[in-house]
Amino acid sequence: MNQRINPTTGYPMSTDKQIKVKKEALSMVKAFHEENPHEAEIKFLKELDLHDPRDERTILSDKIYQHITGVLGAEAELHYKMGLWDEAENEYLQIFYLSIYHTNVLRILYSKEHRYKDAVYILEFTMQTILDFPQLFYKEDYAKLSLTQEKTQKLAEKKQALDKSCLSSDKKALLSQIASNNFLRIKNWTNEIEKEK
Repeated sequence: MNQRINPTTGYPMSTDKQIKVKKEALSMVKAFHEENPHEAEIKFLKELDLHDPRDERTILSDKIYQHITGVLGAEAELHYKMGLWDEAENEYLQIFYLSIYHTNVLRILYSKEHRYKDAVYILEFTMQTILDFPQLFYKEDYAKLSLTQEKTQKLAEKKQALDKSCLSSDKKALLSQIASNNFLRIKNWTNEIEKEK
């Protein structure tokens, strides 16, 4: 079977069925974002004088998904499937460091584009996030990402002459600013959650 190519971008794209599934997923995520069922549930529990049964990590993960990663992640996946890799990259860059999954998807995208140094950069960025916010990740995440980073670093050194990395210092500064804003939100949510528990 021949790989379908987006005629506008020149990037590979998925089947119509796979794109339809991602469009439906995006619609569901947007509906979830607008309805905010967790907040409605918590309000109802408070009215009944009951506490939130979720643990602190789950509450924090739900808030991050609801307010930061949910819609952007679904949009990035749809754009990736449609062969709109530049759009997908811009969306992933806003959230990758909060999720091992999104980090790996962006790393794979960079590898397909021969952007090995950029792949190393995002892995190291996420590894630093794990050190700064261990409550967001599983204990084994750092070790897994560290192994991936080592392999990616070796690949970057081996294919240095072919590397097409293009993350500019301006884009990295913008990424750091977006991440700092999100980290501040996460710290505030963490404080709120601790007060409520």
